[in-house]
Amino acid sequence: YASKQVHAIMSDYTDKIEFVSLDEGYMDVTGSELLFGSAENIAKELQRRVFETVGTTCSVGVGYSMMSAKCASEEKKPRGFYVINSAEEFTSLTKDRPIGELYGVGAKTAEKLCAMGIKTIGNLADASPDRLRSLGNMGLELKNHAMGIDKREVVPDAPPKSIGRETTFSKDTLNRELLCDTLLLLSEDVGYRLHQKGFWCKTVTVKIKYADMKSITRSRSGEYLRASDEIYKISKDILKAVELEKPVRLIGVSVSNLTDKAYMQMSFTDDENTDKGNALDDAVFKIKQEYGRGALKTARELATQAHLSDEE
Repeated sequence: YASKQVHAIMSDYTDKIEFVSLDEGYMDVTGSELLFGSAENIAKELQRRVFETVGTTCSVGVGYSMMSAKCASEEKKPRGFYVINSAEEFTSLTKDRPIGELYGVGAKTAEKLCAMGIKTIGNLADASPDRLRSLGNMGLELKNHAMGIDKREVVPDAPPKSIGRETTFSKDTLNRELLCDTLLLLSEDVGYRLHQKGFWCKTVTVKIKYADMKSITRSRSGEYLRASDEIYKISKDILKAVELEKPVRLIGVSVSNLTDKAYMQMSFTDDENTDKGNALDDAVFKIKQEYGRGALKTARELATQAHLSDEE
């Protein structure tokens, strides 16, 4: 319901909106400035209205491209506001950041680039095309991204590419139990959203932002799924494999490679335990949808919420 309220507010300013998840979207306001003022003014007005209407904070990034707007939105979370006006500003901001933070660079590609000695976004921007030849066309595309070049346009009504949820801790932490507890609640929310949209996911990603604002993402792909327990198990395994370098400020869970249930039913194996698990997950979702998200909670979720309350 909250996401629908936010979407409605965004739609007041432009019809050129591309939602990439329930809580994230791009707006092209180049045709709206005569009515509502500059992009910066629209962004600030959005933040104010979302807080007053929905009662939650949001981060807004203003950029000259989709990539720069996404980067700007990550700068000052929570309730962030940041503006990147040009490719020069983008490269100045990101040149010393790890290559894995660049749009389009996944974990495996980051490993390949690091093995080539390209460890920062600035390294990639300065790399010669010949040096990137082994990556094919993707190498040149990523070099353009590192240089602040992104020619994508906002595509209205595009289906979501991912669904995710993240949270920023009030105090930076190295407490793995707390991190796992947080992943449990985030996974429950992501699983619920998958049910709402009628999607299944193939890839689960965990995002960690350290106290120094360095971010890492780790992903795992396998069979299609959408049960919260399955998402949690995978995200917990991902976290176990991460050697925490320093205190954690933010942790998040997202799912991608989405498809709908009708397609997935054709690929199910006759696994009795899987069928029972899916039936139970569907039943839990229906109860929550009819009586509210708080109508049914597992003992583990209740214990986790109590743990997080104690930490605060």
